[in-house]
Amino acid sequence: FIDEEKYKWLSGVDECDWYGVTCLEGVVIGLELGRNNLVGEIPPEIAGLEYLKILSLHQNCIYGTIPSELGALSHLEQLDLYKNGLSGMIPNDLFEVTSLMQINVAYQYWNTHNCTRSDGTIAEMQYARADPVNDYNDGLKGKIFGDNIAKLRNLRQIRVDDNSFYGEIAPAIGNLRQLVILSGGNNLFSGTLPNELTRLTTLQELVLGQSHLSGPIPDKIGELESLAVLFLWDNKEMNGTIPDSLYNLTKLEMLNLGENQFNGTISTSIGNLEHLETLILGGNHFTGTLPSELGRCHELSILQIEDTVIGGIVPPEVCQLRHKNLVSVNEFVEYFTADCRSDNESEFPFIKCDCCYTC
Repeated sequence: FIDEEKYKWLSGVDECDWYGVTCLEGVVIGLELGRNNLVGEIPPEIAGLEYLKILSLHQNCIYGTIPSELGALSHLEQLDLYKNGLSGMIPNDLFEVTSLMQINVAYQYWNTHNCTRSDGTIAEMQYARADPVNDYNDGLKGKIFGDNIAKLRNLRQIRVDDNSFYGEIAPAIGNLRQLVILSGGNNLFSGTLPNELTRLTTLQELVLGQSHLSGPIPDKIGELESLAVLFLWDNKEMNGTIPDSLYNLTKLEMLNLGENQFNGTISTSIGNLEHLETLILGGNHFTGTLPSELGRCHELSILQIEDTVIGGIVPPEVCQLRHKNLVSVNEFVEYFTADCRSDNESEFPFIKCDCCYTC
């Protein structure tokens, strides 16, 4: 609900003076009501605001489905609905809004955010339709990265994490040549990362952890020359070796491949990733030793190689990083972890590490 008296909603005042409303020459082009304790469903009548460019309703208690009528908003550029309690299928009509530049519908599933209704009752977002008499809300569904995604050719950012989207990531994703952020962790996707993904040379963040993907990292991943974040953690069935081209991603700051089935060795070329801050490789089948060239990654602050088959001795060049950034600020954050306990020797290759925070 909105305090009508304070924010002038539904009053005799011109709607362009209402809180959260932006107008251009008397025409509503923006509706920005994030974090306002709103409870209820998205009214399909919003589609009557035909020149709307921004619809931002994030971090409220909005449940139900996304109205298909939003597909009529032919000028819409930003759709921001994250951290609510939405459910149901993503409407196909939404893919007809080719003006869209940003979509954020993340964090609908298991969202524990609550709001207080005007009558004093509590709307609980972790349940379907905000009511504990229903089952838990499993978020939005549908083939968000199916062939229809190619229609959104102006898209710069898409965030769909923590929902129940499914299906394969279609090769058509490679047509989104202006895409900067693709974030879809914790969903129910299937299949592999398509090779066409490597056409997205403007991509800076690729986040697809816990998304049920399988197969290898595309060989030409190194063509994503702008990539700073690559997060493929805990897909369980991703496998193969790290492609040589990955070491050409010189802007990479975060690389998280943990909890998969990757194998092979860590190349000495990892020293090319001089801006790397986070390197998580644990929970895989990597072998060999840790290259001394890793010591060239002077900004490295998180390194996790536990539960692998990496052996030998941690090079002194890497240990020197411990004196810079690889330190723990509290007992709950483990910045440098490896299988270096002596009692591991009978079960795993023993790696000698004089500078690990946790063995």
